[in-house]
Amino acid sequence: MEEQTRFGSIVEQADKSEFVGCKSQFIEIFYGMETTPVKDYIDDSFPGEWGTEDKDGNGVKVIRTTNFTNSGKLNLADVVTRSIEDRKVVRKQIKKYDTILERSGGTADNPVGRVVLFEEDNLFLCNNFTQVLRFKDVDPRFAFYALYYFYQTNRTAIRSMGSKTTGIQNLNMSKYLEIGIPNASDEDQKAFVTIAEQADKSEYYN
Repeated sequence: MEEQTRFGSIVEQADKSEFVGCKSQFIEIFYGMETTPVKDYIDDSFPGEWGTEDKDGNGVKVIRTTNFTNSGKLNLADVVTRSIEDRKVVRKQIKKYDTILERSGGTADNPVGRVVLFEEDNLFLCNNFTQVLRFKDVDPRFAFYALYYFYQTNRTAIRSMGSKTTGIQNLNMSKYLEIGIPNASDEDQKAFVTIAEQADKSEYYN
């Protein structure tokens, strides 16, 4: 009952603030809750594919980390196409609500490990600097938000998971997959996803 009351107050705060501070609401709602490692929720995971130059214009759209935004959304205004074997396209096409993880890249201000939520219905792959995370036994959108807010609030921990080679940060996947996702009920997961999605639509978000 205490958790229900607390969650209700958070929803009311979101309503009053036009969904400002969704990140802090996530922390307030789920702080201290027991967690389960990401790896236990993985249904499928695979690195992206780069293929070869699309010479005939019949290539597949491939998402790069340049299509990532810091708000967890994709900017698909400039998407390259690449020639990729059919069997790899079948194996590695991204499904709606998959999380795409930046496993190589990063900058001085933004360590490697950013995530974006894939919300498209069309055929896309992602490049070999990324990793697709497909979830089971948890709302995939809630899992994404858990990882997104972890990245935003635990930069030191995220930085410790990266190692540099030739100027590029590479994410230690074994360490990353130990990140905990709160053991929220199905109802609380859905309720927070609703708040977060409304926040995403608000011009006041972040």
